[in-house]
Amino acid sequence: MSTVIVMSRTIKKYINRFLEANITTPENAINPLELGCKKTVIISQLVSNGILIQVGEGKYYLNEDGLEGLVSPKRKVSFVILSVMLVLALVVLAYYY
Repeated sequence: MSTVIVMSRTIKKYINRFLEANITTPENAINPLELGCKKTVIISQLVSNGILIQVGEGKYYLNEDGLEGLVSPKRKVSFVILSVMLVLALVVLAYYY
C-alpha cells in the first residue's frame, strides 16, 4: 500500500477521533496521545493545514472550519467532472436526435 494512502487514512482516522470526542473548542483541547494519535508527522500536517489548532503545550482541538478546506476541493472537482459529463451527454444526444 502506498505511503500516501496510509497517510490519508491516518489523517481521516485522527480527524474522526477528535470529532467523536467533541474536541472542537479551545476549552476542550487535549493532547492527541489521549485519543491514540501517536504520529507527530500527521499532527504537524493537520496543524499546518489549519485543521488542528494548538493551544498550550501539546494540546490541540479540531478546527471544524478548517475541515471545509479539506473537503471542499474534492467536492468542487466532483462537481466539475459531473458537469462535464452532463454537457458531453447532452452534446451526444443533440447530435443523434
